[in-house]
Amino acid sequence: MTQIRKVVCLIFIFAFISGIIFAAKKPSADETLVFYRACAAGDTKVAEDFLKQYPDCADIELPSSEKENGLTALIVASQYDRLEIVKLLLKNKADVSAKERNGCTALIFASQNGHLEILKELLKNKSKINAKSNNGCTALIQASQNGHIEIVKELLRNKANVNIQRNDGISALMIASYAGYTDIVKELLKSKTDIDAKSNNGSTALIQASQNGYIEIVKELLKNKANVNIQRNDGASALMIASYNGHADIVKELLKNKANVNAKKNDGKSALILASENGYTEVVKELLKNNTDVNIRDNMGWTPLMIVSQYDFPEITKELLKSGADVNAKSTDGVTALMVASGNGYIETVKDLLKNDADVNAKQKHGWTALKFASEKGHTEVVKLLKAAGAK
Repeated sequence: MTQIRKVVCLIFIFAFISGIIFAAKKPSADETLVFYRACAAGDTKVAEDFLKQYPDCADIELPSSEKENGLTALIVASQYDRLEIVKLLLKNKADVSAKERNGCTALIFASQNGHLEILKELLKNKSKINAKSNNGCTALIQASQNGHIEIVKELLRNKANVNIQRNDGISALMIASYAGYTDIVKELLKSKTDIDAKSNNGSTALIQASQNGYIEIVKELLKNKANVNIQRNDGASALMIASYNGHADIVKELLKNKANVNAKKNDGKSALILASENGYTEVVKELLKNNTDVNIRDNMGWTPLMIVSQYDFPEITKELLKSGADVNAKSTDGVTALMVASGNGYIETVKDLLKNDADVNAKQKHGWTALKFASEKGHTEVVKLLKAAGAK
């Protein structure tokens, strides 16, 4: 019995010493750095040799001076499209779900950079398809943002959640619509994405596409029943955004789909006001053709005619007057279009307003007339025009 005890004790001692020796067998900081560089460069031989010597170190951290970024060898290899290295690391039990300091996984990096074969390899090894980075990005959102259609298809085939939104509320559909990737938008719509999901500022995919002038995406979204009249937190709708940016083709499409032509932002500005103040004549014509209120007012009581008189857009002035703009409408401060145009020295606009029976002697709340505004600013030609029209 004593002999057996001795043998058992010897076995335990041997195992304990072996454990200490094995535990002590860790790579140096220099060796680890060489390993990481090999993974980034795709040097399979160096990576293999390292893992043969240190089989449990596929996830070893970078040396302390460089590890603050939280990268793993698998993330590095996935980022740089090193497929053979990725396979080698996974065979050596690398953590497929590890995250770097921004919360991105190897799968997110592969998706972001369009590395399809690596993506497939990671998914085959049970990478979490809906893992989020610190700002809420997923692999699908990153692929959609960067236009990687094959990555998007592969993720959707593997049941990626199409409706996840980033911390700012942006979804894959919104980001693809904003970036102009029509093929990706179509794929996402096929997968039953929430077409009217809103970001934190109330924006939708339709608003994003309308902002950047992507007519094909706008058509696709409308065909799939996007709500044309959703308004952002600031009150802006797709029509207002398209009008503000001068996208006449999108304005037509939205109006064809029953966009509310007289909806207002929180500051009271309508699509017509926004198009007028930015000088988009074609948009103005389209809105007027679709029964917009030519005398609509913002929160300061300014009409499109008053607003356009602030700028040198005589063509728009003519269009508004032709459509029945009230030439003598006053803002809450009593200002008229003629006062505004006179104060800015816009001769052609002043002529058009006078031709359309503008009241040359109207006064604002402090008693100033168009003549006073023109005189104060030294616009002598305008002063002559006003006096010839009976200004006192």
